[in-house]
Amino acid sequence: YIIITKPNKAHYVSSKKSIIAIYLLNWFIPLSFSLPQTIGFWARFPYYSGTGTCGPAIKLALGPSYITFFIYFYCFGLSIPFQAITFSYWHIYKEFSRNRQRIRNINVVTNEESKLESMISTNYTVNTKKSFLKSQPQSSINKGMEKKLAKTLLLIIFIEILSFIPMSIINLIE
Repeated sequence: YIIITKPNKAHYVSSKKSIIAIYLLNWFIPLSFSLPQTIGFWARFPYYSGTGTCGPAIKLALGPSYITFFIYFYCFGLSIPFQAITFSYWHIYKEFSRNRQRIRNINVVTNEESKLESMISTNYTVNTKKSFLKSQPQSSINKGMEKKLAKTLLLIIFIEILSFIPMSIINLIE
């Protein structure tokens, strides 16, 4: 996100301190979900001999631990990641659109200059149809690229939501 939308500030993200902070954050968030379950606050991890695996057996009853689990899960496990992904991809899409507009404006200026040069070189006869046909495919290509980018970003957001729905439903049922 930062490299695409704010390239002048990208060196802050690639500094050693930032990389360590991101690394620690990537470990802290999953640990904050698993440690309370491991120590028995929200669940326990029994051994299932039929499958040979260990998994959480949530032992929540209506009470403070039940409420804190669902508030924590839905805020930090669902809502905040969804908002961060949506925010990042929306700004990436806006930056892509802004750059496409800049390129289109540069092409218009270039086309106007070439029209002026052709007017001067061909004794003031202008072939506008030819220059229009040259510029037309480029804009349709850019719109196609923008649509593909929008579809890709929406697909990523949809898959992120879709991946959390089964876990959310199971947690609500139990």
